[in-house]
Amino acid sequence: MIVDGMIIVMAALLILITLALIILHFLINSKQKGMERIKQRVLCRISVNEQIEYLRNEIYQAVNAEEPQASLQGIWGIRSNRGLQVLEMVSRELEGRQAEVLCRLVSSEWYGEYLRKKLSGRGQDAALLATKLIGQLHVSNYTFQIERNFNRWPKDAMVQEIGLLTMFQLGEKERIIWLLSKSELAIILSFRTLHELFRSYCGDYKEFYQELLPVAKDQYVKRACIRGIGECTCRELCEMIAPELSAHQINVQLEAIRSLGKLGYTPVAEQIRALTAHSAWEIRCAAVDALAVLDSEGCYKAILQCLCDPVWWVRFHAAEALALLPCRERLLEDVGKSGDRYAWEMLQYIIERNLILMGGVA
Repeated sequence: MIVDGMIIVMAALLILITLALIILHFLINSKQKGMERIKQRVLCRISVNEQIEYLRNEIYQAVNAEEPQASLQGIWGIRSNRGLQVLEMVSRELEGRQAEVLCRLVSSEWYGEYLRKKLSGRGQDAALLATKLIGQLHVSNYTFQIERNFNRWPKDAMVQEIGLLTMFQLGEKERIIWLLSKSELAIILSFRTLHELFRSYCGDYKEFYQELLPVAKDQYVKRACIRGIGECTCRELCEMIAPELSAHQINVQLEAIRSLGKLGYTPVAEQIRALTAHSAWEIRCAAVDALAVLDSEGCYKAILQCLCDPVWWVRFHAAEALALLPCRERLLEDVGKSGDRYAWEMLQYIIERNLILMGGVA
């Protein structure tokens, strides 16, 4: 009985192996279109890499096809999490006409229905992928779903970062200003991240900052606006920044000093001069740099006092500013008379460093 049972089991195994070999033979050697599709699907189910490569190739074929024939509907698995992932990956590689075609395909009602489902679904990763895809391709009409996700996941920094990035990429000025002026939306991003988001804005920077700065609630948003105004050289907005020289938040005050100095807004030169004696050393550093730009001829006395500051960084900034002034002999004489050894050492260090950088010998 045992031998008979073993014979039956081995016969069954041989039959299964034979069937598997026959199927594999057909899959490998078949040249018919239908069998090729079956083979591709089987391989995609076996290997994730095969599935990604298949989807990627199909998407490229779609965006390179003639306009009436371009479509995503014939791509097996395109409306799946893996398909969404590959679409997002390919969207970062495309530009020009290809990007425009893919945008049109993704904006179709057939795929748009799937995007809305993912944006509103429970899966956070899928919602973020859909959001990134929308931003990279500049697909419109999904702002409502993106905004709603801020409330669904209020404590998730990634949701806030990717959602805001997409809105900045789309140039949704009114919606961004409305969101960032709401006290209900707690900004949980770092200042550096927020600053990078502002730099990705697609639209008129001057108009954007002009409308956002007066209504901004969060200090990081204010700082990003002020720094952005300086970086974009929006000199017309200097009057809006000037009141922030008296801000209670030190980082906002620092951004105002730096931006006004960078933009060369001379009406605030006296305020900046007074800030060189501020109690916070960070403010004194920024004020020295700004004053040297705003009043190069009349800044000598105030910055000379900062050269004798007890804080190393303040002395360093003061020495850098003074070393660029034309009155070198008077400067050396005044510092020598001060009797401040640390001021003298700092000034000598900066002078020698500048000489070496210019190719001379210290």
